Amino acid sequence: MTTSRSATFSLPVTRRVLGVAAPLRWALGVMAFSLPLEFPERFPVEVSTIAGSLFLTCTLLHPRRCYGRLPQSVAWFGVYLYVMLVALVFAGASYPGGLYVSEVVDFELLLLLWMLVFWVCTNLFDDDRLARTALWGLVAGCLVRSAMPILGVGTTAHEQGIGGARVTVLGQGPNQSAQVLAVGLLALIGLSYVQLSRPGRGRALAWAGVALITFGLIATGSRGGLVTFATGLMVLLVTGRSLRVRLRNATVAVLALGVLGVGFARSDLLQRRFAQAVDEGNLAGREAIYPLSVQMFRERPLLGWGPITNKYELATRLSDSIHDHRDAHNGILEILTSCGIAGLLPFAIGVWLCARAAWIARAGPRGALPLVLVSAVVMVNMSGNRLTAPILWLMLAYAQSSRSAEPA
Repeated sequence: MTTSRSATFSLPVTRRVLGVAAPLRWALGVMAFSLPLEFPERFPVEVSTIAGSLFLTCTLLHPRRCYGRLPQSVAWFGVYLYVMLVALVFAGASYPGGLYVSEVVDFELLLLLWMLVFWVCTNLFDDDRLARTALWGLVAGCLVRSAMPILGVGTTAHEQGIGGARVTVLGQGPNQSAQVLAVGLLALIGLSYVQLSRPGRGRALAWAGVALITFGLIATGSRGGLVTFATGLMVLLVTGRSLRVRLRNATVAVLALGVLGVGFARSDLLQRRFAQAVDEGNLAGREAIYPLSVQMFRERPLLGWGPITNKYELATRLSDSIHDHRDAHNGILEILTSCGIAGLLPFAIGVWLCARAAWIARAGPRGALPLVLVSAVVMVNMSGNRLTAPILWLMLAYAQSSRSAEPA
């Protein structure tokens, strides 16, 4: 029996890397593949939610392997979920609009689903073969998603008042779509160059994939998606186990930034949207949402306004005649307004434990890739609220598991 080097609450279970049944491996790959292929408002639940539920069902084939360890990060996220329920009872109950029980239940169940996926993947991803199954599944989904507009399949055009259209597929929101593509693009670059166990096979083909996903990313017209991708590249640029590795990482990052720069130069819409942000301070409504969210936090700093209730209060303060509830468009502000400092503290500790594991693992078999990906998903939540997004929990699990990962 060996012991995990990562911080965990130890349970009596063997820590050696175990094989898993084919249905569980396939369910993992399908779940990751589904993330860029959401089909909003077409089904009662999202495609990724169905895939995630199927994956959790398959974990019953290996309960000890999937649930045998409880990492401290899982426990801290559980505390965050508990505080959210407390905030609902004590803060939301006094709200004039009442408790939005059905919406809260949907939100809590979705969050619980992805927290369970995080727990399972943190254990499974100790085996680097399973971790790569998930990452390659995500990359494959991003390639399919990026090819769809080129093939004219399921294309959705969001017309903009400044001219042009933000292109997605299947009715997806441009920002959410771009953020998943940005993470998938970083995963493709990392799998092709950063991981020690993948010496240079198929790298020319990988760059064709980089170009394709970059096209899909640029077509969304999302400023946040570009910033997410650039953040991951900056982390890659400054990390490495040796001078040779740092030079290689820097070369790859510069080449990827070059591909991104070419795409940006060919997109008039993106240039106009960045110009709006710089010249006019136009942040798609965030310039009004952020100050009001901060004010809401100051009024109820300990437990906030309660989950979902905070969104209705924000819409009221915005005098929004179109939407009855509005999102904070920032993960930190969302937590602060929904469950206050009491909720932010355990959530931040959980994320910090994952990021710390990725930092320590830089010299391991995965190199800087876990740190790159966890940095990217944290950045995703700086310009949007993606706390229930599976991409966040999958990348946090990859980061948390990397400190004790076994090379393939």
